Amino acid sequence: MQRPLDAMDVDLPPAKRQRTEDGYCCTTPMDGAVATPTFPKPHSVSKSTLGLDEASLDPLPLPVLLLSLSSVLLHPPTHRHYTKSLYMSFLSTLKCTESTNLDPDMECRAWTGLAELGFRLGLGEEGVEAQVEVAITKALLISQNHPTLRPYKVHLTVLSSRLSLYQHKPKLAQNSLKRLLSSFLTPADPPHLVYTAHLAHIASFSVAGGEGSEGVPTAQSLKAIRDMNDVAVERGDESIVKLAAVLRLHTLVQMGSWDTVLEALSDAESLLSFPSSSSSPSSFPSTPADSTKHTSPAPPTQVLSESAAVFAHAPRPTHDTAFLVYTLVLGIVYYTYVGETPSVEARTKVLHEVLDGGGLDGFGWGSVEIPFPGPVPTQPLHVALTHPRILMSLAFLLTAVAKRDPVGRKPKRKVFAEEGLRGVERELRREASLAPWASAADVEAHYGRLNKMKADLICELVGVSIARSDLPSASSHLSQLTAHTRNSGLFNAYAARLALLHAQMAHAQGKGERAVRCYRVAGWLSRAGPRRPCGRHDDDLDAEGVEDPWIHAAARAGELWVRIGHLRKQVATLLPEEIDHEVVKAVEEGLREDAEEGEEGVVKTCEGLGCTLNAVACVVKACLADEFLEAKMYLRKALTLSTQSSDNHLRALVMALIASQYLNTSSEHAEAMLATAEQLAAGLGAQPRPAKASGDAKAGGGGTPTTMTKGKTNDGVGNAVLRLWIGERSAELKRRAGEEEAARAQDVVNERLRGVQRRIEEGAWEGDEGGMGGVGTPVKEAGHVWRG
Repeated sequence: MQRPLDAMDVDLPPAKRQRTEDGYCCTTPMDGAVATPTFPKPHSVSKSTLGLDEASLDPLPLPVLLLSLSSVLLHPPTHRHYTKSLYMSFLSTLKCTESTNLDPDMECRAWTGLAELGFRLGLGEEGVEAQVEVAITKALLISQNHPTLRPYKVHLTVLSSRLSLYQHKPKLAQNSLKRLLSSFLTPADPPHLVYTAHLAHIASFSVAGGEGSEGVPTAQSLKAIRDMNDVAVERGDESIVKLAAVLRLHTLVQMGSWDTVLEALSDAESLLSFPSSSSSPSSFPSTPADSTKHTSPAPPTQVLSESAAVFAHAPRPTHDTAFLVYTLVLGIVYYTYVGETPSVEARTKVLHEVLDGGGLDGFGWGSVEIPFPGPVPTQPLHVALTHPRILMSLAFLLTAVAKRDPVGRKPKRKVFAEEGLRGVERELRREASLAPWASAADVEAHYGRLNKMKADLICELVGVSIARSDLPSASSHLSQLTAHTRNSGLFNAYAARLALLHAQMAHAQGKGERAVRCYRVAGWLSRAGPRRPCGRHDDDLDAEGVEDPWIHAAARAGELWVRIGHLRKQVATLLPEEIDHEVVKAVEEGLREDAEEGEEGVVKTCEGLGCTLNAVACVVKACLADEFLEAKMYLRKALTLSTQSSDNHLRALVMALIASQYLNTSSEHAEAMLATAEQLAAGLGAQPRPAKASGDAKAGGGGTPTTMTKGKTNDGVGNAVLRLWIGERSAELKRRAGEEEAARAQDVVNERLRGVQRRIEEGAWEGDEGGMGGVGTPVKEAGHVWRG
C-alpha cells in the first residue's frame, strides 16, 4: 500500500520492507543521471543450508502478489520510470480488486491503495477522479463493517476530505472531519490517529479550491488549532502543544493579524525555551568572572543574541528543531515588519547558527516524526515540512530582506541576496530529492518555490542597486528578472513589482513623467478588487496582475512624491514675482486631497502596512502640512521609525528634510543634521576595498576579490542627487558664517556632483529607454489597460 505525502501512518503492515543487510547499494547522483545499483558478489548458499526444499515452498497467492507490486515498483517522481511504475501499480491494484473471495483486510487494503495511487496520478487525469471516489466509498463500507479495520476509517476520511476540497466542496470536507472527531474517535484511540484527524480538519479551512492551491486561513482555522491544543493538553502530549503553538503563529502571520502575532510568538518561544533574562544558569552557563557581577537583568533580545550559539547547538529532538526553525523564521518576518532591528538581528543570528550546525540534516525529504512515549508503544505522528533545500534558500532570502541598511562597502542585503541567488540557481540545476511516495505535482511545487525565491532575490538586488545609485546593475537585474518571470510563468504575479521597480529607477534618474506613468501602472496592477486573477495562468497576456496591498501603497506614495517634487521644482525655477500663488495653492490642495482623503488616501493606505510604509506616510504628511510644528512632529516620527528599522536610505532623506526646517532658525543644528545626512548618502556609494598587490595575491592566494565594475555612473559617490542638495545648503550656511574658503571648496564638490547627476539623467549607460519601453515590459502590456 502506498503511503500518501500528507497522511499519517495507520496501524497497518509496512508498505515496503527495508533491507538492512549490506548486500545492496544504490547511490543517487545529484546531476540528474539515473542511479546504477551495485550488487556484491553473491555467496554460495545451498538449499540444504537453509533447510528448504522445493516441496515446502508454496506459490504466492495472486491477490497478494498484485497488491505487493505497488511497493516493489515504487519510484520517486524524478525517476525516468516513474510514470510507467505508477501506471503498472494502478493496474495491478485494480486487478486485485476484481479478484473473488478476498479477505476483508486484503480488499480494504486494495481499495485504499487504489485511492492513494489515484492521488499520485493526479485527480485531473481522465477517469482518475471517479475511480478514486469509488475506491474511497467501497473501502469505507468495508472498514465500517469490520471493527478490526477501524484504523482505516481515519485515513479514508482524510482522503475523502481531500477529494471534496478538490471538487470545491469545503463544507462537505469540514463536516465529515468534524463528525470523525466528535463521534468516532475516542481517548482510547492511538494518538497519531487522533492528531491526524485534527491536522486534516485544520487544513480543510485553508484551501481556496483546486488541488495544490494555497488558501488563506480563517478564524475557523484558529478554532480548529485551539481544539487540537486542548486535546493535547488533556492527553499530556507536550510536543503536540508546541506544534499547535507554531501552527497558530503561522496562521496569524498568513492572515495578516499582526496585532495578535506578538502574543502567539511569545507563547511559541516560551514553549521552545528561548533564553531570556530569567533563564536558569544551568541552561546557559556563564563564566566564573561573570558570576561575580551583580547587574540588572539584560533585555531578552540581548540575552538571546549573546547565547545564540549555545541555544542553537543545544541537544533537542528533530521535531523540536523543526519547530525552532519555523518559529525563528516567523519571528524574523514579524520583527522586520514592525521594524525592531535588535530583535531581528538576534533571531537571525540563532537561525544561522542552527543552519550552519546541520540543523536541517534530520529533516530527510521534508518530514519529521513526533513520538509518543508511554507504557503502550504506538506509531509516531509524521508531519510534512518545507523541504530542507527550500528552507536553506529561504534563509538567504529572509536575511537579505531583514538587512535593510544599504550603506557600506559590502551591504549585507546585497551580499546575502547574491549568495542566495547563486544557491537557488544551483538547486534549480539539481534533481529534486523527494520522497518515493511523492507525486509529479510535488516536483512542480518544489521547483515553483525555487523559481519564486529566485525572482524575489533578484528583486532585492534591483532594490539595493537603485538605493545605491548603481543604475547599470539595476537595469541588468531588471532585464534578468523580466526574462526569468517570463520563462518560469510568473510574469503576471510579478508584473506590478516589475513596474514599481522600473518606476523607482526612473525616479532615481529624474525622469518624472516616466516615473509617474510606471507608478500608476504598478498601482493599477496591484489594486484590490472582489474578483482578481489568482495568478496560476501567468502566461496569459491579458492577465491583470495580482492583488498586493504593499506594492499598491508604495506605488501610490511614489506617484504622489514625484508630483510633490515636480511642484517644488517648478516653483524654485520662478522668480518671486512670477509665482501665481493661487495656482500653487490649488495644486497643493489637490495633492493634500489625494494624500488624506478618507480611507482611500495615500496616507491611510500606507499606515498599518509595516514600519517602512508608516515612515513614508509620515514624510508625506510632513511635506503637505500647513503648520511648521506639525511638519517637524511628523519628520521626527519618521526619523524614529527609520532609525529603529536601520533603514539608512530613508533616514538620510528624513534628516535632510529636518535640516531644511532649521536652515533659517538654527544654523548649528542644521549643519549637524546635514553632516549626518551627507555621511549616509556618501555611504551608499562605498565600494569594496581593492585586494592588496602582494605576492600571494598575485599568485592567487589571499586578498579579497573586489566587486567593482567599470562604467559606474555614480563613481562611488552614493546618492548624488541628495548629496548635491545637501552640498548646496552647506555652502549657503558657510557663506552666512563668513567661511568663504570652505564655501568655495564645497562648490568644487558640488560641481562634481552636478556632473554625476547629469550623467544619471542622460542615461549614457542605457540602451533604449532603460530597457523598459521595449517589447515584453509591464508598462507596454499593462499601460493600454490603464489608459483605457
